Amino acid sequence: MRGMRSLLVRRLAGADADAPGVRPHEWIARDVSAFLGATERIGAYIAPASDDLVLGGAAVSAACTDDGWVINTSTAAGVHTLRATTAEDAADAVVELAESAHNGTLFKDPNLAAAWTCVVRFGADAQNTIVLGPHSVRGTVDGNPVSEWDPAFIRGLFAAS
Repeated sequence: MRGMRSLLVRRLAGADADAPGVRPHEWIARDVSAFLGATERIGAYIAPASDDLVLGGAAVSAACTDDGWVINTSTAAGVHTLRATTAEDAADAVVELAESAHNGTLFKDPNLAAAWTCVVRFGADAQNTIVLGPHSVRGTVDGNPVSEWDPAFIRGLFAAS
C-alpha cells in the first residue's frame, strides 16, 4: 500500500548484488519482496480531511504472505519499519491508528484533529474504504455504505486470512 512504493524499497526487494550501493540482508530483502508480492493487504493512513486519497502522515500497512503477516509502518517523514508479525499484532497496529483518529486523540489540538482523517483500506485493489475522523465514519465496504466504526470487523479481516 502507500509508502512501500519508494524506489529504495524496490531496490531492496530486488537485492541486485551487481548494483552499486549497499546490499540488504537477505531477510530484509525477503520480507520486502513478500510484502510487495502479497495479494492481500490491509492498511491505514493519515490523510487530510479535504482529500482522503492523499497520504498526509503516518501509515500502517499489513500484507498476508505465505509465511504469515509482514507489517510496514511509516512516519510522516517517510521513515519505514518493516517486520514479520502475527495477525493479531498487525490488526492491533491498524486498529490503533484508526481509533486514534476516530476518538479524536490523533492530535492534541482539536482543530488540528478535525483537519485530518484516518483511511482504512482493504480488499482486492484496496477498493473497500473506511474514513474515520473525530467521532465520524464514512466509506464503503463491498459497495455498501459504512456509517459506524467497528474495530472487531477490521480484526476479523486479519483472523480470516
